[in-house]
Amino acid sequence: PISMFEHRGVDQGVYFGGRVDIPGCHSGGLWPGFHGFCTSLSHSWEEMRLGLYSQSWAFVNITSDPDQVPYDKWEKLISQDSHLEIFGHVSSMTLDTIMKCAFSHQGRVQMDRNSQSYIQAIKDLSHLLISRVRNVFHQNDFMYRLTPEGRWNHQACQLAHQHTDAVIKERKSHLQKEGELEKVRSRRHLDFLDILLFARMENGSSLSDEDLRAEVDTFMFEGHDTTASGISWILYALASHPEHQQRCREEIQSLLGESLVVQSCL
Repeated sequence: PISMFEHRGVDQGVYFGGRVDIPGCHSGGLWPGFHGFCTSLSHSWEEMRLGLYSQSWAFVNITSDPDQVPYDKWEKLISQDSHLEIFGHVSSMTLDTIMKCAFSHQGRVQMDRNSQSYIQAIKDLSHLLISRVRNVFHQNDFMYRLTPEGRWNHQACQLAHQHTDAVIKERKSHLQKEGELEKVRSRRHLDFLDILLFARMENGSSLSDEDLRAEVDTFMFEGHDTTASGISWILYALASHPEHQQRCREEIQSLLGESLVVQSCL
């Protein structure tokens, strides 16, 4: 079993925007390099959260596009009359969404083998994290790196970093094209990666290569894996309770009909 403790100041930080520092709470030692926005404490997290939330509404329309891919897959698989493991499909969909919304990616992530390798690396890291927390002999970083699990963890981290490095490199190259920089600057809303790159251009060396990759690493991971877990559990709960599933379907259809979810719907 894993013991979980509640810090009395957490609710204030989450609901009222207060600054919360929990001594000894960090993930850098467990997942080297993953220490950006989503794992930051105190004012760094608060400032980034407020800045990103104001930008998020602009991407509601974009999120509707990747949703159709798993629907098409499920229509084919459900006819086989067998159990359907949906987490992998949902993870691909949420990664596709976060890549389009936060990193200006225009490809089809759900059809890309390299992206599937990244998703598998994140699964491995999650499994290894739980395994390490439960093993007292793996708490020391030096000793952990000598174990097979530690070497596996290092390889998975390297694979995840390679994926985010490629995303950053691709976006930098795109912005360096003639006229593209000003075109992006003139947009009403900037993607997450564009915000980071422009901040670096304007402030010189204040944002190092390591800082930039750390932000992209953590945001890409949290943006797809946590969301995929939530969606998968919701779908499982609805499938387990058909009567509630029907009520949800009727409510959504009464509000939206056959139209897609767009910003005006919210």
